[in-house]
Amino acid sequence: LCKKLNIPLNGAHRALADANATLQLFQHLQILEKCPVSETESLKENIRENILPPGLNRNDINKLAEGCGVYFFYDERDRLIYVGKSKNIRKRVQSHFSGDLKSQKSLKMKHHIRRIDYQITGSELIALLLESDLIKTHQPVFNRSQRTIRYRYGLFSQLSADGYLTFSLQRFGPKGPNGIDGELVIAFSNKKQAQSFQDRIITKYRLCQKLCGLYKNRGPCFNYHLKLCNGACVGSESPEDYNLRANQAIDQFCYDFPDFLIVTKGRNADEKGVVLIRQGLYRGFGFLPEDAISALAIDTVGEHIQQRADNQDIRKIINAFLAKHPKTRIIALDK
Repeated sequence: LCKKLNIPLNGAHRALADANATLQLFQHLQILEKCPVSETESLKENIRENILPPGLNRNDINKLAEGCGVYFFYDERDRLIYVGKSKNIRKRVQSHFSGDLKSQKSLKMKHHIRRIDYQITGSELIALLLESDLIKTHQPVFNRSQRTIRYRYGLFSQLSADGYLTFSLQRFGPKGPNGIDGELVIAFSNKKQAQSFQDRIITKYRLCQKLCGLYKNRGPCFNYHLKLCNGACVGSESPEDYNLRANQAIDQFCYDFPDFLIVTKGRNADEKGVVLIRQGLYRGFGFLPEDAISALAIDTVGEHIQQRADNQDIRKIINAFLAKHPKTRIIALDK
């Protein structure tokens, strides 16, 4: 900016030099009040242009859509380096370049940006899901959150021969959770994270340590002696009573229906966005005319869906969105 406005700056980032440069900048701004409108706008435009990354100009920003969707930053080798989402793509992209860029991450990213692209989704939910999926797929260097892609451990549930709902922590094999006995409740990236979660639900729901796989002996679990377990491990609590609490621990990760569509805004007025949950798992999203949605059947809906992977971050996104927007349209799919 100083170079663009011919403001001398000797000893950049030193207090006195920066203060002098700031003073001269304010003097430039004061002059604006006395300039003709055309000169004022020209100077403002020069300042705005100077904030943009190298190789980009104001037209590149103005061409961006103002709708809801996902945007992409590419570097000098046309590699995807950042994925973001917003209800207003153009406004959000502008904020990357007009704010305080003193952080090393912001400055470094700005320096590498050579091209911007975007994809309209219309729906905030679909934008969130697409952003998360693309970050995991492409691992952009400037996206820190949601990059973890390898889930190595899972908490599984199944009924015991006595009718109790049991939990166990299992390490995934080469096929992930496939082939492991029981139903996957939640996945974790490491064992410490998994054990910490297991300890929390044992305490919160007064679950039996033995029925959670922590004790292999024939006697009661340790918490029973501390009166923190109601005695399922010794048969003094019925499976019905115990399973009520055990199911509460599971319900926080489950959807209301195993097979359903979430209907959201489309990319234009002639369509709707749909998110498919089948057999309790996220399958992807798509866009359909309103009159086609009601005719969908569970065995044909997949033809209209862009297939995407289910994972823990996706479940959090969907559950958080439905909790925040309880009036969201849901269509249960009959088998």
